[in-house]
Amino acid sequence: MKTTLETSKNGDFYYLSECAHAFIQNQGDKLNSTQFIQYIYNHEFVQNTLMYFDYQFEKKDLLVTALGHTSFANEFFKLKISSYEKLEFLGDSILGAFVSSQIIGKFPNASEGQLSKLRGALVNEEVLCELASVANLEKCILVGKGELNVKGMLRSAIMADVLEATLAAIFLDSSFDRAKKAFNQLIHCYEEEKGIKFFDLERLNDFDSKTQLQEIIMSIYKTTPVYKAVELEDKGFRVQLFINDQKIDELDEVSKKKGQKKLARKILKDKSYIIKGDKTC
Repeated sequence: MKTTLETSKNGDFYYLSECAHAFIQNQGDKLNSTQFIQYIYNHEFVQNTLMYFDYQFEKKDLLVTALGHTSFANEFFKLKISSYEKLEFLGDSILGAFVSSQIIGKFPNASEGQLSKLRGALVNEEVLCELASVANLEKCILVGKGELNVKGMLRSAIMADVLEATLAAIFLDSSFDRAKKAFNQLIHCYEEEKGIKFFDLERLNDFDSKTQLQEIIMSIYKTTPVYKAVELEDKGFRVQLFINDQKIDELDEVSKKKGQKKLARKILKDKSYIIKGDKTC
């Protein structure tokens, strides 16, 4: 179902924010919020994304609010478009309820502790960012000029927030069950594209890798691992892990948080935390 928006009738514009900024400039004093909401909702980028939720809005302003970052709302305040923050707050609870109800039914023999960890593994920033990306949601996020210049809409935290806000908008526009159906449709698209199950107990092995590694290192060396990050010239960070001042491994990643998790998983897999010649081993 994945569609490509590399080329479109919008010429060189690859993100909705670019189109929105141009539209606002072209309309000038004639622009009003109703006109803008219609333009955004009917835009091909937005309609493409809505296919992944199998949903169309009655109250189109709810979706535009869900897509709006604070930088956009503040910069174009005359449009009276709110940011997604309140919807994201609601969406966080709704998403938690969706996932909790699903995993209880799918894994009846799992303990409460396992279910809690699995829910955490499924609704964390990294996974929600992956879900949002499946729906091309990053192309639809409305940001101000400064955020657009640094491609702020590609940050995992913003993508995760907008996904939660979108689910909340569907809930307010229809019902809890309809929002759940939209979420399940997105999950179906995710599984189809990635070739893996979304609801899978195997995710527990990847969850909170930093905690797992810290517990192992504490048991062996009676100390905690130290993460260090060096900013790279071409953006991103080189993340390193040290045990007793000895560098164990390193990797490059776009963010410190992602890099630490990824590095911890790698070290756990390779068992490189076992330092050769160390008497404590």
